[in-house]
Amino acid sequence: MNQSTNMYVKFDPNTGKILSCGSTKDDSCLQIDTALGEKFIMGLESFHKYKVIYHNGEYRIQKEGVLNTVNNVTKKEKTKIINSNVYKIPKKTNNHNGIQIKLYQNQGMIEFIADNVFKKTLETIVSKENNRTHKFYCCKSNDATQLIQTLDLNLYELLTQDNVKINIDLKNNMDIYCRKIFDYSIERIYE
Repeated sequence: MNQSTNMYVKFDPNTGKILSCGSTKDDSCLQIDTALGEKFIMGLESFHKYKVIYHNGEYRIQKEGVLNTVNNVTKKEKTKIINSNVYKIPKKTNNHNGIQIKLYQNQGMIEFIADNVFKKTLETIVSKENNRTHKFYCCKSNDATQLIQTLDLNLYELLTQDNVKINIDLKNNMDIYCRKIFDYSIERIYE
């Protein structure tokens, strides 16, 4: 497309929903960045992920789920970022049930073990035909926002085997997070 062409989105002023994108300006249209308009037209970006908002006396395009920046805000203390969608796996306790994770620091390997009580639970939710995976997120120590790598654990393999071992890159000190669905514990082994 020609970079000098103005791009517009036609939108519903009541809902902010974008209805179309093009180079012609009609009623209820907002001029947008040409590069974004080209992405909409070529299908590289969906305009359904965006909406038009009215803020401080003007219309703006905003991607759904993205917060606007706030200007002139100062804080004297750090605010802890809490993501309630992920769960930091705690250290192993003596009376743990569920999935035990052994992190072999010197071998670059992680081992998942399910106890017999938890395996009975797994029998009710997974099968050979329905072998679900559960994601684990290896993040920088004490910072769930700094992802190092993800691990996929096949729950059917965990049910049918004594353990599941996965090789991982242990260059960094890290914590492991996941969605809190089952009970978990982690044990770090330095041998």
